[in-house]
Amino acid sequence: MSRCVVLVALLVVCNTSCDDPEKKKKDPGPLTRCDAVEAAFAECGLNNDGFAFDHYGCEDASDCVKGCLLEASCDDLATWYCAPLTVDGDFKACLDVCDPPFVCDGHEVAENFLCDTENDCTDASDEDGCDYLECDGGDEYSLLFVCNGFEECADHSDEAGCDLFTCGDTSSVPARYECDGVNDCPDGTDDDEHCYRTRLCGEPPP
Repeated sequence: MSRCVVLVALLVVCNTSCDDPEKKKKDPGPLTRCDAVEAAFAECGLNNDGFAFDHYGCEDASDCVKGCLLEASCDDLATWYCAPLTVDGDFKACLDVCDPPFVCDGHEVAENFLCDTENDCTDASDEDGCDYLECDGGDEYSLLFVCNGFEECADHSDEAGCDLFTCGDTSSVPARYECDGVNDCPDGTDDDEHCYRTRLCGEPPP
């Protein structure tokens, strides 16, 4: 008798779940932050032609920055992507909380002036704890100068082994200059229509 009860119970459970197609579907789980940000860009018409938002490095952005992007207006998103230094208002305030600007002597120091081997603060705090490129001769340069297409070190070590982008005319420029919003190739092929930034923001300057 007990075996019959167990069998009936199993049949009931199977009828209510085993054959239910909804139960068989795998739970997709919540969207990742990058998926959500990409969706926000798409809703604003800023993510088209098959170009993914992560082309700009969403995975490298902090959750705090992604949160600001999700709260931003379409105009703010376009400004952040095309001309990030001109972002203002509540959106800039939000981003500043995520990545506070470096301040000394009562003013902000631009990021590209930090760790550039030159003291922009009277207490030299903008150069504290920095890693520098050290050439064989002992000279030190900002890491921003590594693989920038110009040889700072007499031994050329700052440009050794760098990835290059081949222009349409077969000349080359540092790979990091591809799709950066500036024409570095003589023929402009590093920032032509293959770049999402050019499509979204318009022609880069020559």
